[in-house]
Amino acid sequence: MKESKIQLFCTVLISISIVIGCVWIGFSIRYINKDVIVSETSNSITNKGLMTEEETAIYLSLSQNDFDRLIAYEDSQRTNVTVYDTYSFIPYVKIDNVKYFNKEQVDKWVEYNLVNRREIKY
Repeated sequence: MKESKIQLFCTVLISISIVIGCVWIGFSIRYINKDVIVSETSNSITNKGLMTEEETAIYLSLSQNDFDRLIAYEDSQRTNVTVYDTYSFIPYVKIDNVKYFNKEQVDKWVEYNLVNRREIKY
């Protein structure tokens, strides 16, 4: 009788350990896949000549909504001035009413704003 209780306890313990191990492995795989997808997306974005607004938002680690608000704010500020430094505002080219961003220019815009300690509002 005592032996059968010990066997039952060991069986339950092993079963619980297997379930916990499977859940743990499942979560680990999910997070590894997310990192790989983000890494692959970033690599494909940075190898392009021009990035779309969505790709630039991903490149800058901003949500699409935050990036859209940033562009709208900077565009409204840009119309109020006649002379400004090249990288005071994020540079882009508009083709068929679609905005495209050059990675090197975006990097210089970030660097300019870091060096000049300009707070970017949107």
